Amino acid sequence: MKKILYLLSISSVLLICCNGQNKKEMSKDEIEELWKQEKINQDRAKSGGKVSPISIISDPELVKKIKTEISQKIEEKKKQKESEKKTISTTDRYKAGDKLVVPEMIKILNGKNKDARNEIYKGLARNYDDPVDYKISEPELVSVILGNINIPEDEEAVIQIAGLMKLNGYVPLFETRLLSGKSKDNDRLLYWLGQDGSSSKAFEFVKTQILDNKIDLVNQPYTMSALEGFSESKDKNIQSGTLILCLEIYNRKLIPKGKFEEIKTTYSSNNPAIDLLNILLKNGDNRVIPIANDMIKKGIMRGSAINTLIRLEGNKHRDLVLKLLKNEDSYFDGLDAATTLYKINRDETIVIEVLQQFERRKNRPAYLIDRIVYTIVDMNATEYFIKLDAIIKDKQLIKSIQETYELTRRTTKDVANDLYEMGIVGKPYEQSIIEKAQASAEYDGTKGFIYNFLSVSRIHTFFDAETGYVPVPYDELIIEISKNSNGKFEDFLVWMDAEENPKDGSLKYKITLIVNDKVFIATPEDIGDWYDVQVVLNLLNTALENSNFKERYVMVDTGDQTVQLLFGPEEKIKEFIDKYQL
Repeated sequence: MKKILYLLSISSVLLICCNGQNKKEMSKDEIEELWKQEKINQDRAKSGGKVSPISIISDPELVKKIKTEISQKIEEKKKQKESEKKTISTTDRYKAGDKLVVPEMIKILNGKNKDARNEIYKGLARNYDDPVDYKISEPELVSVILGNINIPEDEEAVIQIAGLMKLNGYVPLFETRLLSGKSKDNDRLLYWLGQDGSSSKAFEFVKTQILDNKIDLVNQPYTMSALEGFSESKDKNIQSGTLILCLEIYNRKLIPKGKFEEIKTTYSSNNPAIDLLNILLKNGDNRVIPIANDMIKKGIMRGSAINTLIRLEGNKHRDLVLKLLKNEDSYFDGLDAATTLYKINRDETIVIEVLQQFERRKNRPAYLIDRIVYTIVDMNATEYFIKLDAIIKDKQLIKSIQETYELTRRTTKDVANDLYEMGIVGKPYEQSIIEKAQASAEYDGTKGFIYNFLSVSRIHTFFDAETGYVPVPYDELIIEISKNSNGKFEDFLVWMDAEENPKDGSLKYKITLIVNDKVFIATPEDIGDWYDVQVVLNLLNTALENSNFKERYVMVDTGDQTVQLLFGPEEKIKEFIDKYQL
């Protein structure tokens, strides 16, 4: 999944679904409370509280003593880590690239110890921090995992690991298992077969089960998730068959009315009505027009429903789109519909309304300007960017829109050239680095090409201010940040002490950084599992200044709990940030 910087924190609050199938519903009030607390922590971590000054020790004898002590501690820590490597789990060793453990895992999976087998299945599953290219590819290992689907107590775990990791051969195996009638986990089989979307036999099976009322779509919500996968199948027969089946589900009222009403107030990943409407509104033909009209009338998934009507009936719904755009509360619901309509009729009134109604909004942050620019580019109506003076009056808004549009016309190579020509890096980037960024799809949006280059530039650091555990590893963070100093800030020692208060469990932190025969000491505040980012920046930049470096680490605002840092001369970095509207 691609990264979008200014929306990243939402995923840490809406804990609704993970690992493909483990679903959890949260009420609106619970989500709101989580958001408030996260926002408090985020602001404290990134903006800082009472920041204590950095202590600097320059006395040669004292520096030498501290350096010796820190070096010994670092060496002891290295030895401890080496010792821990010997006890690292088999699956962690495998993920780290040690293929010598494959025979050992196969032996365990072929053994009679159920718990040991489950540890292998669980350990092999992909985690968020695993390498992006991690996969299970050894034929012998894949074969024994898939073969264990016939062990009753292993079936659930095998289905999950095989589907999650897309093990070679899992689709025909799941299909056979589903049709055999022997499985105790048809829901999970159907989910993964739906995600793949290629099995016509699996689709016919689920179709028959639904129409014969053998599946309760409310208590077996993965079935609708499977159908959503089948609706995107490359097999046109499966795709069209899914639409017909979903129309039948809707018309027979196999999903209760209350589940549709729930969508107005609560998002729940186990609500089958959401999947059903997604399928009908996205892929439906004229048969879904009455359904779309009904959803608009009831205020359920209104934006998607209107977009469907325009896709199917075109200019007939022009006034409805204009009404949406003119209402501040529904304005953004109308943008997708406006885009679809403009592509059909090329009516300049639509573009003018998008711009003029946006101008009337009081709050117009940069990310919303991005949204407007993206909308007009998507409409293929870029000629209006040179007509803005005739459409809107706000000169600053005109300037912001035009500057944002200009960004979309720049390239990854332009970013590389500017970093050199603006004096942020000392030599031009090699063509191989530029090509690597051009091939990247990690970031998207109007500024995706900028971040795709920064991610390989060796001057850009991106991390989450919330670690998820304590003590917060400040020393590891500083080492990671130093890797993005274009090779300049590497010769240092860093150590962190975290002393726990036995009365309340709070932590007293002390970071010791030794650079160029000086010791720099910072004392971050304990704010739970969050980094005290401002203290880290103050420490690093104090050390850089005292070491006569002209570069500094400069924070780039993300608007959420993530942190971006750029390394270079501070004024030049600020010029770059302004030019690219970061």
